[in-house]
Amino acid sequence: MDRFQAETLAALPRRLIEVPRHWATETPDAPAVWFQDRLWTHADILAGIEAARAVLVDAGVRAGDRVALVIENGVAGLCYFQAIAALDGWAVLANARLSRRELDVIFEDSGARFAVFGTGESEAAAKHADGREVTRVTGRHHADIALCGLNDAAPAEPVFADPADQIAAMIFTS
Repeated sequence: MDRFQAETLAALPRRLIEVPRHWATETPDAPAVWFQDRLWTHADILAGIEAARAVLVDAGVRAGDRVALVIENGVAGLCYFQAIAALDGWAVLANARLSRRELDVIFEDSGARFAVFGTGESEAAAKHADGREVTRVTGRHHADIALCGLNDAAPAEPVFADPADQIAAMIFTS
């Protein structure tokens, strides 16, 4: 590795959460995301991430847990993805438009301990949450979600201080 590459890698944040925290500190009122006719500032996004993190901690999500995100594009998905990463968990990204069978296979194959359904931003995610034992969470800082436990016996993955070794996401496609 040459000097430029080494310096570039050394300048990267150690964890994904450092990026929204940086921008919320440096430019809290600056536009960050425009979604569904609403402008979200960097401070708004960080507040959403922290609210999502609190929901996950209250549910029992631990560092190293795999948490499935059944979402479509939206701010809640962004906030929960960052919240999982902030807890050193693994986000298991799954498109809400998959069939229930496909999602169940992903849940099993990924070893996810919990699932978050982006019910307030996706009719498909809301349908997947129906018929499952979920806790519905009304979002103050983002759209509503539904949360359910999948596999309480799922082991937590190791957490590594070195960002080169830490996993942030598993992405399933069809």
